[in-house]
Amino acid sequence: MDMSRVWILLVCLLFAYMPVWVDVSAQVQPLTLILDHVPIAPGDVVNIEAQSFSFDTESIMFEWFEGGVLKASGVGLSTQSFTLGGVGEERLVNVRAIGINGDVLGEDALLLTPASVDIVWEGSVYTHPFYRGRKLPSGGTVVHAEARTQFINQEGTPIPHEELYYEWRVNEKILTASSGKGRRTIHIPISSPFGDTSLSVEVSSPTHGISASMKVRIPSTLPQLTLYPADPLLGVDFAHAVSKNHFASDLETTLILVPQFAAVRTLRDSAARIEWRVDGREVPPHTDDQARITFVADTAGVETALEARFSMENTSFQDVRSLWKITFDTVTESALDLFRPSVDN
Repeated sequence: MDMSRVWILLVCLLFAYMPVWVDVSAQVQPLTLILDHVPIAPGDVVNIEAQSFSFDTESIMFEWFEGGVLKASGVGLSTQSFTLGGVGEERLVNVRAIGINGDVLGEDALLLTPASVDIVWEGSVYTHPFYRGRKLPSGGTVVHAEARTQFINQEGTPIPHEELYYEWRVNEKILTASSGKGRRTIHIPISSPFGDTSLSVEVSSPTHGISASMKVRIPSTLPQLTLYPADPLLGVDFAHAVSKNHFASDLETTLILVPQFAAVRTLRDSAARIEWRVDGREVPPHTDDQARITFVADTAGVETALEARFSMENTSFQDVRSLWKITFDTVTESALDLFRPSVDN
């Protein structure tokens, strides 16, 4: 055999069995900072832990800095708390691990920038024109929700909502079709008037490393029937609802029924139906306005029960009733004769 080939073979075998040394120190981060919760919000108190797989953190000196200023130091002090500022106020946190000989074994830093998001929501339900409360959904309605964000970048400029990513959850289930870039609104059908619906959103800006989250509980209800007095000249007095035990001071009184939180936009909706009963006997509805009823007494003096029922086609969750007692001064006529459908608009 050619001796040159023998030497080549021996060299190859020698390199094949030589140990290979790899510099793992350049590939492993000796110190890592971990937040106790994300996303962070303005004013949060966050606990930051320094973790390492390269040395024992209980026997190492740690130095914690906030904005370049030493905040705390101590042996085994691997966790430290920090209070965040307002929206867009940055907090630069540094930590340094120092060995027995004073050598820096590892260090890491976090730039904390709080952001905020609120969820504004309301049900697509009927309320009177001067109602200023929360529009609660009832069975068969839809909730319209919007995420309103406050995200500030490193230059102090608000980040437009179109550049943010939204992840919506309903009852902890991700709504993939409603999530994504710029998807800050969502529409949720409410099938039942019983129980609450959990709605949450997590908003993030991957470009700037900022995120925020919010969670709300949306209660559902049945439609609530309320009576209001109406005057032919002044209109409906929405500021004074008729109590369950109503005292009628006028011999002629007109009342308007408002089914708060019903699944209609207007009471003239063809699917809506209102029925009236006086002392258990049905009173025909007004031909032009089924929500209006007028009672007239020649003399005062009756105490009677007025019942109203509101219902919708194709849903049982919109079928509700309510009862009022109307009291006059002295009894001279039957209760039914005192009530009649209004002939006025």
